[in-house]
Amino acid sequence: MTDVDVEELSPGEYVSLPRAAEYGDMAWAGWCCPSCHEPLLLLRAVHDVDYDGVVSPNVSCPEQGCDFAGRMLLGDWVPEPRGHA
Repeated sequence: MTDVDVEELSPGEYVSLPRAAEYGDMAWAGWCCPSCHEPLLLLRAVHDVDYDGVVSPNVSCPEQGCDFAGRMLLGDWVPEPRGHA
């Protein structure tokens, strides 16, 4: 899967971004804020995703006027093979 359209996600959904995807080298996943419904990227430079899909540190929506912040768990997360993180 190399063509991922983050713009088509529903609030609260995410899609993992393989390294071959357009933003895969800079982001773990695209996600849609459950509060303001803006499509966003879960950046590799800011966040880590553990083997179980737990994101750290906590996420917050950067959109002006949105106050969403909290823990994120990526359900059905498939970790990258070792050496690719």
